[in-house]
Amino acid sequence: MNDVALLIPSLEPTSRLVKLVKELKEKGFEKIVIVNDGSDITYDKYFDACKKEGCHIISYRINKGKGHALKKGIEYIKKNYKDIFGIITLDSDGQHTPKDVAKIYRAFQKDDSKMVLGVRNVMSNEAPLRSRFGNTFSAWYFFMQTGVKCSDTQTGLRAIPVEFFDLALKTEGDRFEYEMHFLLKMGKMKKIREIKTATIYENSNKGSHFKTFRDSYLIYKDFFKYSIVALISAFLDLFTFYIFTIILQGSTMYIALSTIIARLLSGIFNFSLNRNYIFKSKNNLTREIILYTMLFLINMLCSSFFVTLLSTINPTLLECKIIVDFTLFIIGFFVQKKFIFRNK
Repeated sequence: MNDVALLIPSLEPTSRLVKLVKELKEKGFEKIVIVNDGSDITYDKYFDACKKEGCHIISYRINKGKGHALKKGIEYIKKNYKDIFGIITLDSDGQHTPKDVAKIYRAFQKDDSKMVLGVRNVMSNEAPLRSRFGNTFSAWYFFMQTGVKCSDTQTGLRAIPVEFFDLALKTEGDRFEYEMHFLLKMGKMKKIREIKTATIYENSNKGSHFKTFRDSYLIYKDFFKYSIVALISAFLDLFTFYIFTIILQGSTMYIALSTIIARLLSGIFNFSLNRNYIFKSKNNLTREIILYTMLFLINMLCSSFFVTLLSTINPTLLECKIIVDFTLFIIGFFVQKKFIFRNK
């Protein structure tokens, strides 16, 4: 199987990495590149053992992240292996079996026009709760961004065609967010397909180097920033409303006037930050103001309509309001990202 190269990013591996390499060699895989992503010197024995098995080892002492390791590996493979039709990436923590790697290889060999994902049953009892929740959210997020269903966005077992090496190298991100960014690009081009593989989470995946808060923020950075700006805007709306009710108290329709002024100021604030800070749009300002205003009015009408509709089932208005507005809030993010502040 010299027509593909295997790429394994690794941080602080165990003897499982050496066992995996031996089994992959037995399956006929000859070109194996392992990237030591800043492991301590005490782990050198495992990398040295893999080198003795014929693997090429890329090492550096400062941990730079999985995305950086993958790009370093792809860069090396692109330069040194001219006769391959693609790369198969896999993790070193025992989640991917040599049998499944061979399965991905056979599927990839038949059709190398798309990236092949080795997908697990992430909703099975074998998957820890954190992984089930994370994959459910990311699968939904992926679908909203691309219109393509992906049952396991977090799989590290991926076959990448040679024609997409340059795209992979140009994709932003150095840590776990890199894989999602690259997957999104492939999904938008409708260049992914899935092959079912075994679901393995050793020791409830406690050996994972995924940092829940830091890496989740990097993956869904725009959505987190969008949420923070929305909260600040809501506070500004409330604060401004309170101030103007004091200033205008006693005048005709002072509550209505205070509401309009507060909503206008908070809307300008929200629009400005979304445009310049979150989505970094450079498109026509007038067009975006019109579309944003339309979204605001539609959102308000939909909120009123669906809260009224939902209240016929659930009489608690506050619960109805929270459910409807939260749903509209999420939809608003994707509408702004894909239509209003879309970067060409």
